[in-house]
Amino acid sequence: MTFRLADPEFLLLGIPLLLLVVFAWRRDRRRTPALQYSTLLPLRKAGLVASPFRRWFVPCLRIAALALLVVALARPQFGQVERVREASGVDILLVLDVSGSMQAQDFELEGERVNRLTLLKSVASDFVSKRPSDRMGLLVFGEAAFTQCPLTLDHDVLLNYLAEMQIGMAGQGTAIGDGLGLAVKRLDSIDSESRIVVLITDGQNTAGRLDPRVAAKMAKQRGVKVYTIGVGKDGKVPFPQQGLFGTRLVMTDSAPIDMQLLNDIAQTTGGQSFRAQNTRELQEIYDTINALEKTEFKVKEFASYEERMASFAFPALLLLLCEALASVFRFTRRVE
Repeated sequence: MTFRLADPEFLLLGIPLLLLVVFAWRRDRRRTPALQYSTLLPLRKAGLVASPFRRWFVPCLRIAALALLVVALARPQFGQVERVREASGVDILLVLDVSGSMQAQDFELEGERVNRLTLLKSVASDFVSKRPSDRMGLLVFGEAAFTQCPLTLDHDVLLNYLAEMQIGMAGQGTAIGDGLGLAVKRLDSIDSESRIVVLITDGQNTAGRLDPRVAAKMAKQRGVKVYTIGVGKDGKVPFPQQGLFGTRLVMTDSAPIDMQLLNDIAQTTGGQSFRAQNTRELQEIYDTINALEKTEFKVKEFASYEERMASFAFPALLLLLCEALASVFRFTRRVE
């Protein structure tokens, strides 16, 4: 419930009313008696004294009535205001590489060594949490590509799917073209002002049937912008290997990332290409994309107010009536 005055400018009428009250009070303080008596004993013997009731009560009724009338003229209203926040309609599809090379443990998260996919889960989850008004989805690719989570506003569901991703769930190869092509197909049927793909891989296109550059041209034709991110360090990286005595980390040459391909995909579609070799860089890349693809909001306001002018006008008229009746009588009291 909210309160407002429809015509607040009428409150200015209260200024002369306040000045009148102050003037009357100061005049009363300075007023000198017309007749002076050395003692009130003769008046007391007559049985009459001036009543303070007439002196203060009647003027107070008049002042209160005028104050209520001023508020009534300002048209007080009570009602409810409902604000509806509408997003501009940005759809973002995360396309993540889950091939075998994502097992490389060349990143750190909160002081612990983690593989590439674990870091992606953490940073991507933070990215999703920062865009609560956008529809987002998840697509994974290895040797094959499939939709893990369709576009949705229920980000809790999306975060659950992100957490359930596993290395090798789509095969050991890297089908960048198939992953991007399927993402374009999923977004092509969506009516949206802005359609975005964030494609992340740590290698080269080694599998699949669709050429990545052809998929990029398809994305451009359908108005899909693609941001590409290459993750992983160059040179030797710790890679888990299963042995007789369990799993151990072995320094292995990192698979080269085809950054030229990722640059071409991004430039073709009007996006940008990035390279992340440590945790901080990957977090900054996601922050950059988040800033580049800002969601615009429109706020619609619906208001419903009920007029309460009568709630102040009727009491004011009642007080004026009481003031008129009180002025008729002579309010004195007899002293016994």
